[in-house]
Amino acid sequence: MSIRKRGNKFTVKVYDPKTPGNQRWIGTFATEEEARDAERAATAGITPAARARTVGEWSSVWLRDYARSAPATRRTYAYAAKQIVADIGDLVLARIDRPTARRLARQWPTNTARVARTMFGDAARDGLIASNPFTQLRLETPRGRKDLDALTEPEIRDLAEAAVAALGEYGTEFRALIMFLGYVGCRPGEACCIRRADVDVERAECTIRFTVDGEGGEKPPKNGKPRVVTLPPRFSVMCHPGLIVRICSTRPEVDGSPRVRCPTRSESSGSVGASATSSSSTSCATRVRRC
Repeated sequence: MSIRKRGNKFTVKVYDPKTPGNQRWIGTFATEEEARDAERAATAGITPAARARTVGEWSSVWLRDYARSAPATRRTYAYAAKQIVADIGDLVLARIDRPTARRLARQWPTNTARVARTMFGDAARDGLIASNPFTQLRLETPRGRKDLDALTEPEIRDLAEAAVAALGEYGTEFRALIMFLGYVGCRPGEACCIRRADVDVERAECTIRFTVDGEGGEKPPKNGKPRVVTLPPRFSVMCHPGLIVRICSTRPEVDGSPRVRCPTRSESSGSVGASATSSSSTSCATRVRRC
């Protein structure tokens, strides 16, 4: 391997037993840093045409050509990439080593460091860099949901009854929603996509088929598969499953039949769920009794 200065530029050759003289010409570069980057990439078998020159350039390519399918994920990646580019966007991609990655990961929010790991992971898998410097940094990470203290069954019931006491005629709706989320354990976005056909009253089961995506539409659940959950007897006694469907639903059915929604008033009004939209002009309270 050889880097030589010629005038104001630097030339690079690397050892290659398949070429005459056992040296292969790589090219001429404006700075020694770029020359060393080219030498390292050539040694790893990365062609010059395949290399992204800087982190900023690769970030643009990555967000465009490696975009994830979920809108929320694309938006999260774009936010994190903006911070990554602001801090190291002008650096050559292959010159981000593990000590640098560790220092950056300590400075960045956890999500930004994770996005950097994904971004550099795609670069490594496609041969733009020899390895991903953001992997196995052994940094302390938040435990997430493992640190949450879940409500007990009595606390769920007390919260549901408090909604009835505090919200008057609309308290029944919120009690049903609290009981549903507490006993079924689905995600809020999944609760918003429940259809009447998904609730089997006789079998006391509910099928979770969809969740809300980042643009307000519907997509499959996080694991991509529907799942069936059981409605406990205590839940069935306290609120009819049909009431849950009416409260949770926010978008039209696939077959065109409307769902019903009770949006909240502004906080200044002092109450919630006062207005409703449906195919009929009946009041919210009337439709609750019909459920």
